[in-house]
Amino acid sequence: MIGKIASNFAVDGKFIAYEVYGNGHINETYALTYKSNCGMERYILQKVNKYVFPNMEKLMNNITGICEFLKQKYQSIGQDATKKCITIVYTLDGKSYYTDLNGDYWRMMRLIEDTESYEIVVDNVAFEKAGHAFGEFISLLKDYPVDTLYEV
Repeated sequence: MIGKIASNFAVDGKFIAYEVYGNGHINETYALTYKSNCGMERYILQKVNKYVFPNMEKLMNNITGICEFLKQKYQSIGQDATKKCITIVYTLDGKSYYTDLNGDYWRMMRLIEDTESYEIVVDNVAFEKAGHAFGEFISLLKDYPVDTLYEV
């Protein structure tokens, strides 16, 4: 089933495998591996909880808008945006998400390798890094056109 859902997204390469990824309690998340001319590449595929997020179009509008804005900011200061921002993988028909026959929503993005996620603060260093990252995020968004955002 995961391979069939993934086939609706514009990914270069051959689907090889998938595994459950992380331990989220809202969305179902999978790490997918593809073999391409560049080697092995990994992606995140999420089944978004449609009861928590009933308007996927507005949710993805917010995410894609903010990600594109941040990518431009990072590029303007000479930083690699691919390590700092989500890269959405669009569907074959150009949408930022796919709706399956059951009405479930799916989205795909490139997996940012060599990153860590914490559910609890493990030490002061992790706490400091999280604060720095959040501060940078907020600072870069200070001139984002908030009137383009939807309440989801």
